[in-house]
Amino acid sequence: MMALINRQNERRLMARIFRKLRKPSLRFLLGALLIPSNRFGFVQEPPRIGPVPAAANLLTRIDPVYPALARAARVQGAVTIDVMIDKEGRVNNPKVVTGHVLLNDSALEAVRQWRYTPHLLNGQPTEIVTEVQMRFSLSESTPVSDVGEIRGRIRHVDGSPAPLMPVAAILSSDTGSASPAFVARTLTDDSGTYRLSSIPAGRYHIEAGMNGPTYYPGTTNLSESVPVIMAMDRANVVGVDLTMSPPVSVRGRIAGSVSAAALGAIRVQLIATHQISNFGSRARVYVTPVTANGSFELTGVLPGTYSLFLQTQTPLMPSMDSGQTIEVGGVDVKDKVLRNPGAFVVRVQEGSKLAAPLAGRVVLNTAGQTSGIGEFLFAAIRLSSTPVSNQHLFVSTSRDGSFVLPITEGSWLVYRSGMQPTGYLVQSISYGATDLLKESLDLSATAAGEIRVTLQAPVGSN
Repeated sequence: MMALINRQNERRLMARIFRKLRKPSLRFLLGALLIPSNRFGFVQEPPRIGPVPAAANLLTRIDPVYPALARAARVQGAVTIDVMIDKEGRVNNPKVVTGHVLLNDSALEAVRQWRYTPHLLNGQPTEIVTEVQMRFSLSESTPVSDVGEIRGRIRHVDGSPAPLMPVAAILSSDTGSASPAFVARTLTDDSGTYRLSSIPAGRYHIEAGMNGPTYYPGTTNLSESVPVIMAMDRANVVGVDLTMSPPVSVRGRIAGSVSAAALGAIRVQLIATHQISNFGSRARVYVTPVTANGSFELTGVLPGTYSLFLQTQTPLMPSMDSGQTIEVGGVDVKDKVLRNPGAFVVRVQEGSKLAAPLAGRVVLNTAGQTSGIGEFLFAAIRLSSTPVSNQHLFVSTSRDGSFVLPITEGSWLVYRSGMQPTGYLVQSISYGATDLLKESLDLSATAAGEIRVTLQAPVGSN
């Protein structure tokens, strides 16, 4: 009873003091100094100590298991965790401060098993808060129980083994990443057999070949590949066999006439459509020159979807047309026809300088009409023995179809750039009596005349 009366008197005294203090902050400070926090129902936070003093009291440390998916995804680094150590030295309520999502759970599971010598404060065991860090490094060896092997055989389309064939396991991903995560690589032996070792649990695509690989079970498209599942409870996956897709040929010709000189500077290019926007070391590209009669043949082409178009021998120049999409299967592709690029060669004698720029005009095949054509863009390349250093320029027509080619001495390849104007076909290109689609134009300093480009209007136009 006396204890209760004393507490009541104490509260009355403190209330009088609080009323004399005008600032609420001073009232709170005085209360915190004079009255134990448990009388207000406050929960005191355990003191925080540094990682080094806390580590000195560590009795039992359990290392985390490297997650299979994290290892396969090549994820490594540190996980920082805040932990509360109770009066018995046990870890309670660990919380991740920083860390990768694929590593956090494993780090938390390990740190919950740690044990410490109780921390003493004034000779009494007390709870503390500290920070610990778990490090995951790919350089560490992987426990044998966490990995397995993927085995199989690679054959050619005729059934014969494919020796020394590159084979790789790629981590399956739904993100469509342009940079595949390779987990393991190997080569087939003389019998076409391969063995991919140290594969963690996960889903994988198996790739065979390079510069146009085949994916299990036998497709050239990674999105159509069937993933191989490596589970934690099975040591190996065997019988992952695939047959390499057979290479084929793509043959065709350029429509109409093109001079031999122009054909010598033209290339036919075939590129996988899904790689056009991501051109890189793994791009599947086939290039071939055009023969004197305007025909071409691309060999060793793997099945897939491609864009087929004309290109100059000079890198990074615009294509001569917008190309056409073709599907390549397990048989040869024949009789592909590419639009006439309207290409011709102009030669200005060495040491000569034209008295006036070379002029020309683009007209329709109906009474010299020029209205409705729109802009017609020419590209001109000064040919040399080193294509990469070729000089180039671009010229567009005026509203009346006229244009000027400011070329200098040397040989120049001139062609329409892309599909401009859309739908129009080149019917003829002439310079006086010279048919520029059949022969080159040789000019001297005294040359005077006009290049005339005649277009055929799109079908159905008026």
